[in-house]
Amino acid sequence: MALVADGFNLSVTLADRGGNTTVKSFDLTSADHATALTDATAILAALTGVSDASVKGYTIGTRYVENAFVLPTVGEIENQAMLTFRLYGDPLKKATFTIPAPKDAIFSASSGALYNQVDLADTEVIAMRNVFFTGGEATISDGETAVALENGKRIHRKSRRG
Repeated sequence: MALVADGFNLSVTLADRGGNTTVKSFDLTSADHATALTDATAILAALTGVSDASVKGYTIGTRYVENAFVLPTVGEIENQAMLTFRLYGDPLKKATFTIPAPKDAIFSASSGALYNQVDLADTEVIAMRNVFFTGGEATISDGETAVALENGKRIHRKSRRG
């Protein structure tokens, strides 16, 4: 089992005169990245030709798929771990990140009072936390970085899918 490249996609953010935005996504037929850039230019020209909205930005990405996908035997995405971060530059500003179908091992206990509390000292939790810290691989909440993971707890998101 491996994640393998399976084509390219284009995501375009459009804005109207009121500042409202929408995102249109396109699965590209491009064979390589250079062709994807050319195809994106053609799509942007066609889209702006039929829409009064302005292009606020766009992203071209490589789509990856699991070449031997198997459903997991445990975990439901409605069950989540919600991490609360304090953001860089403002000690009062916070952001959250949710982990769908969290592993039981990232919680402080298997039962009792700590069952619903994320173990902030867990190695895997620290690795996820570091993704959003200054110098990490991603930003959180409008391009900001985090300076502290304050807490984490088990939550459940409503779903009508079963």
